[in-house]
Formats: sequence, C-alpha cells, structure tokens
Amino acid sequence: MLEKKLHIDRQSLIELEIISENERTPSLFDLLNKTQTTGGKDKLRKIFLNPLADFVKIKQRQEIVRFISEEQQTWILPFNSKIMDQIEYYYFLNIDPVVSSNKLVNFIEGIRYRILFRSYVKIFKEGIKHLILYFQQLDSFINEHQNKQMPSRLSEIFNNIKQFLSLPFAKELIGADTSTGVSFVQIFYFDKLFRDTHKEKMSILIDLTYELDVYIAMANASKELNFSFPQFTEEENSRLEIKGLWHPFVKQPQKNDAIFDKDSYFMFLTGPNMAGKTTFLKACGIAIYLAHLGFGAPASSMTLNVYDSIFSSINTTDNLRKGYSYFYSEVLRVKE
Repeated sequence: MLEKKLHIDRQSLIELEIISENERTPSLFDLLNKTQTTGGKDKLRKIFLNPLADFVKIKQRQEIVRFISEEQQTWILPFNSKIMDQIEYYYFLNIDPVVSSNKLVNFIEGIRYRILFRSYVKIFKEGIKHLILYFQQLDSFINEHQNKQMPSRLSEIFNNIKQFLSLPFAKELIGADTSTGVSFVQIFYFDKLFRDTHKEKMSILIDLTYELDVYIAMANASKELNFSFPQFTEEENSRLEIKGLWHPFVKQPQKNDAIFDKDSYFMFLTGPNMAGKTTFLKACGIAIYLAHLGFGAPASSMTLNVYDSIFSSINTTDNLRKGYSYFYSEVLRVKE
C-alpha cells in the first residue's frame, strides 16, 4: 500500500526555500542536514521531498525523532562519510570475490589476485580495514544505547543490527586486531564473506545504518535549533495554532502567533515594506511542512491537522516570453 503524501509543487518548494534552485543559495534542507554519511544524506533528501499525509506514519517518525532529541546525551554515529563511502566503493567493485572462505585457499588465490588485479589490492585492503572499523564502532554504539525503552521502529532497527552483529563472521570482524595492519590472508578471507556469502545481509545492514543516521540527524537538528514537536489532532474541523513562530533562517527573530480554526480561517496581513510579512508567511509554510516530515518545527508550540497539500503564491511573476500574465501563470499552476 502506497504511503499518503502531502502534495506540494516545485514552485512552492522554492518559494518556501525548502529546496534551492542553485548551489549558491542555502536551503532549508542544507540547514537541517546533520547526517554524517553520504547514504544518510541521500535518504534524508528523499524523506525531505516526500512529506507524509498519514497521521499514524507521521506520529511514528516523530516519536523516533523526539525520543533521540530528548536523550540527555546527544547521539552521534561513531563513523563518518569517509568510512561508509570507502566501504560502499569496495562493496560494489566489479571483481568477483575469492571463491573460498578457507584461509589456505585464500592465500593461494590471493597471490593470483595480486598478480591479476595489482591495482585493486590496495582498494581491497582499505575496504577491509574500514569494514572492520565500521563493525567495531557500530557494535560499540548499539551496546551503548540498546537497553533503552525505544519507539517500535527504532527498537526494530537496533534489534536487526544486533542480530547481524552476532553472526560468527561479524564477531570475527569486531574482534579483529588491526593495530599492525590487515594481513594478506585476512583481506581475501573477509572479502569472500563480505561481498559473497553475506552480500545481501550487508546491503540491509548498510541501509539500516543510513536510516539510523537520518533519525539522529533529524533529532540533532531539531534539538540544536530549539524546535518544538507539533501536536497533531484528528478533529474534524481544520485547525492550525502556532505559538511563538519564527523563520529558521532569521537570526534573533521576532516571534509571532498564527491561529486558524473553523471560525477563523482567513487572514489579512498588512504592514509597511520590509516589515516581515513575507517572512511570516514563509515561516508558516515551513512549520507545516516540517511537521509533516516528523521534524520539530520553529515554534514554541504547534497544533494542527494532517493536511493533504501546501500551495504558496509569493514570488510568481509574469512570463513575458510566453505571453503569460501573473493571473494566467497562477491559473496554470492550479491546473497542474
């Protein structure tokens, strides 16, 4: 069954600065991306561009992010992008692994590989070294946090990782001594296990690591920026109540309230130029968007329903080249 998504068009994403049209302009994603791995960043971007419109799914994700953010000690993955990138590069090498897990056979096969694939031996060595480091640090991280009362999905991630780390192959990696380097036999012995015997399981483990990276990043960003977690309501009547709202890009912001309900769902916003009207509107859109991602929101408190779409019209301009007026440009957006 497909997840229900919050609809938002590209122009609204750009107007609210959720994404940027070019690398020179910072976006909300750039501000909130606290991931430590490239794979985590890619997964966070996918989540960021697919806000949820499902009450249960939003609450499940929010529970995880809130749980991590409220931990007394900040969670930090003990490895970085360099380690994971090196492992992935090695994992997807287009060279068949040694066919045996017998160490004597590996030694003989290793000599052949060393002759045929001389330029790849260093990659193998670096890959195994980083793999051992990854397993050791991941095991330490899981042991540090595993006995806590966690939300169900986070507990599931921890249990799946722990189950994999309990395999004999994983225990060998965790217990490996690399202080004197990685031996020739170790390289091809672990290569067989990593890229052949347990290849599918390794793929799952790496993906779980990236998912964990995403949740930790979302929690740390929410905590660092002093966001609060929105309260979703299933009331029939639409409701939006934001207290102490601010725009996350503004330093020393002026906080405002935004309240809409069944008796008051329309607002005339007036004021002189440069008074902050546009900033206020964007802040409202950003808070609603982040709430549907499971993030905290830039506000003291926030209560809302689950919405099915966000539509903004802040920077729409005439398209003279096509002969479109401002009005006609808006009509086309609505049709799309």
